[in-house]
Amino acid sequence: MIIIVYGFLLLLGIGLASIVLKGAWSAIKWVSICALGIATLPISIPYLIIKAYRDGVKNRELLNNVQDALKRENFVQALQLIKDHNTEDLKATIELLTTEGVDLRALKADLKVRYIQAIEADINSRLDALQGSNFIELSSLLLPLKPIYQQYLLEKGDFPTPQKLVEAKFKSKELELEKPRSQDEEKPVYLVRRRQQDEFAQAIEI
Repeated sequence: MIIIVYGFLLLLGIGLASIVLKGAWSAIKWVSICALGIATLPISIPYLIIKAYRDGVKNRELLNNVQDALKRENFVQALQLIKDHNTEDLKATIELLTTEGVDLRALKADLKVRYIQAIEADINSRLDALQGSNFIELSSLLLPLKPIYQQYLLEKGDFPTPQKLVEAKFKSKELELEKPRSQDEEKPVYLVRRRQQDEFAQAIEI
């Protein structure tokens, strides 16, 4: 019985000691972090001041250059300036310009026109290469359009995705879609080509 009591007290003591040590280690860790922060203040404060100054100069140069490009309607240059300013966070650059009152509507309108023209040109070039009644895989048609979309995109919603543009061509019956009968149903392959004109209908129109 005495052994059991001593064993219980020993386990209780070990548990209390572990709690105390854990609390002490946590306190030591935070004290060390605070001490390190205080010790690095002479270095970190000047660094933050210099960084803020450089960022301010960089932001001011961006605003001036973008506004100048927009006034000259050089939208391609304006787009490149915006994308090069902060390659890791394009959204932050857009927010900066918006906050400073820069109107990007003309830029986005121009980009939309350029984007749709580039998409149309790429689709036509791939379909023009088809001979007779040949088809091209839908994935092969869509995949090269994604880089074009990213090239002109500033903010989501500025213009329709390539998938939406191709889908519109199916709805307008400009393109036709075919699914081969003998294929794996888990990974279906869709083929696409320009809709073939009915020769008899053409003869009547003539």
